[in-house]
Amino acid sequence: MTSSEALTKIAATFSPERSPMIADYYHLHNCSMRPTANATRCCDIVRRILMDSIFDCDIRRLFNAFYAKYGAQYEQNKLFSYHLNCYPLCPIVQQEGICRHSSEIPFVFGTVSDVDSQEQFHCTWNNQTRFFSNNIISHWISIAQTGRPLHTWPSYDPLVPKYFHVTPDQGFLPTDWNRNCSIFDKIEAERARELFQF
Repeated sequence: MTSSEALTKIAATFSPERSPMIADYYHLHNCSMRPTANATRCCDIVRRILMDSIFDCDIRRLFNAFYAKYGAQYEQNKLFSYHLNCYPLCPIVQQEGICRHSSEIPFVFGTVSDVDSQEQFHCTWNNQTRFFSNNIISHWISIAQTGRPLHTWPSYDPLVPKYFHVTPDQGFLPTDWNRNCSIFDKIEAERARELFQF
C-alpha cells in the first residue's frame, strides 16, 4: 500500500472534515510501502487506525465511562478486555492468517468449525491448538461460573489499563493498553456535540 492508497482508504472511511486530522495524527503522509518499514509501513498504520477507531478506543471509552459512573469499587473485577493475536489455520477460512472479530469462537467451543469455515471436515487441530483452545475454554467456564475469568486475566483500571493478550504461541499475557486514543476521543466528543447539540 502506498501513501496515496492509504490516504484514499482513510478518506473513504472517515468524514472529509476528520480524515486529514487523522492522517496527520498518524503521520500517514510519510508512510512507506516497503515490507520492512515496520512502524512506518502504510498498511500497518491504516490497520492501527482502523483498530483504534473501531475497537480499542471505543472499548476504552466505554470502560472509562462505566468506571467513572460506578466507581472502582463497583467495577472491580467486572470489566475485562482481550485481544486474540492470530487466526488458526484450522478451521479453514477465506482470510487465512487474519484475526478478526469472532475468531475466538472455535476455540471457546472447542470446535474446528467457524461461521466462515470452508472444508471444515478436512481439518484437524494439533496438540498445541487443542491446548490453546482448552485454556480459552477454562477462562470462559470461569466467567460463566463466577462472573470473572481466571485470576491471570486483569480487570480494567483506567489508571493502569491492561488487556489480556491471547496467543497460541506466546501464551496468555496481561498486556499494557498503551494505544493513544486522544484523536478518537476528540472526534467522538465532536460527534456527540453535533448529534445532541450541546
